[in-house]
Amino acid sequence: MSVGEGKRAQRDLTPFIIGGAIFMQTLDSQTLTTILPAISRSLEVSPLELNLAITIYYVGAAACLPISGWCADRFGTRRVFQTAIIAFAVCSLFCALAQEPLHLALARGAMGAATAGLMPVGRLLLIRTSERTELVRRLAYLTIPSTIGPLLGPLVGGAFATYGSWRWMFLLNIPVGIVGLVLVTCLVPDIREEAKRRLDIAGAVLAGAGLSAGLFWIDRVGRGGGFGAIEIAAAALMVVCGVVYFLHARRTEHPVLDFALLRIGTFRAGVVGGFFFRLAVGCQPFLLSLLFQLGFGMTAFASGGLVVFTAAGALLVRWLTATIVRQLGFKRVLLVNGALSMALGIAPLLLTEATPFLLVAALLFVRGFFRSLQLTTLNVVSYVDVPRESMSGASSFAATTQQLTHALSIAFAVGVMAAWSGGTAITVGAISAGFIAASAIGLLALASFAGMARDAGADVSGKSS
Repeated sequence: MSVGEGKRAQRDLTPFIIGGAIFMQTLDSQTLTTILPAISRSLEVSPLELNLAITIYYVGAAACLPISGWCADRFGTRRVFQTAIIAFAVCSLFCALAQEPLHLALARGAMGAATAGLMPVGRLLLIRTSERTELVRRLAYLTIPSTIGPLLGPLVGGAFATYGSWRWMFLLNIPVGIVGLVLVTCLVPDIREEAKRRLDIAGAVLAGAGLSAGLFWIDRVGRGGGFGAIEIAAAALMVVCGVVYFLHARRTEHPVLDFALLRIGTFRAGVVGGFFFRLAVGCQPFLLSLLFQLGFGMTAFASGGLVVFTAAGALLVRWLTATIVRQLGFKRVLLVNGALSMALGIAPLLLTEATPFLLVAALLFVRGFFRSLQLTTLNVVSYVDVPRESMSGASSFAATTQQLTHALSIAFAVGVMAAWSGGTAITVGAISAGFIAASAIGLLALASFAGMARDAGADVSGKSS
């Protein structure tokens, strides 16, 4: 093999190496709710007392996401990524050794902070080591492991909790982290910016505090926490920090979250349109689970097993995304596929208990295919016109928005169902209202995509005019 071929092979492996490390994160994040009952029995506390371990994970991530881009520029993307892997694995060990709910919660909060150096920095590292014509294909490959994580997480966690110990789930992160660290160190290049910009400390504090308070408030309300003193205080802190940060960012040269990036049409479409699309699709696995279990009387295992077909569709489209975008262009894919995805979002309402299994599986496969095509295209189009010197800030901004959307999506679905049912037991009618409301709000994304130039990102997609 020639030197040139060796470098090309190394570049082709990079998405899978980075994605493998991110797989550790996604596997873990999808597992805790599954093993929560086993943890509560082991620590002899109520499952409700362990809710903090879930909430604080997202709070830790929100607090650190705004500075992830600056850290990558200052210390190098590979070094930050390596540090995040080590921190995540060490925190996993502390979770496995936890003997008290507070110890578990503190370790989970630190794990959340470590994730701020995984997905956004890993994506930034991939963008900076890719040719523009390779970007669609390589970012599609990056998401393959993160697609497998949500599929395996509940199954692996359930197996450990049932046949072994819940602590094994956290211990599993350690060998995965070691392998990932070795591969990243040996095969992934280190990229850093020559120009060193000062950290916007005031902005980082305001953004981190506001985002953390916001995610805490969303989680509390979404879990039925009501509007007590804690919720009101969190909401007030979120609003105050948000307003003060906005005023601060307008007069700061390099804010940690730079709203000026929204002037870039493709970035704005990826972030704003992506916000509404992710808000719509993020709650649909939750709604499907309720429909299958409460509406059709399926077991949790049978309902969860159907996720395999959604994941299969998502995996297939990863290999086809570059070809589809090259043929149609970014704008047409986002508009047409976005509309199809929202139409498929309400398709489960046509299902009944008597619907043949193969038809249900086929519907979930198709939904997974088109949903994944949209998400991958959004991830690419967000960066096609961002200048190199602004790339780290764009990555932090996009990752922060996605974290907020993740928390908002379930809360949105719960709120719609609660309003429909009047606070009584969740019915099939309330679940149906959730599906319809989600697809309706997802259609708002199309307005952002319609504003894109017809040839947006043509030099990346490879589509000829």
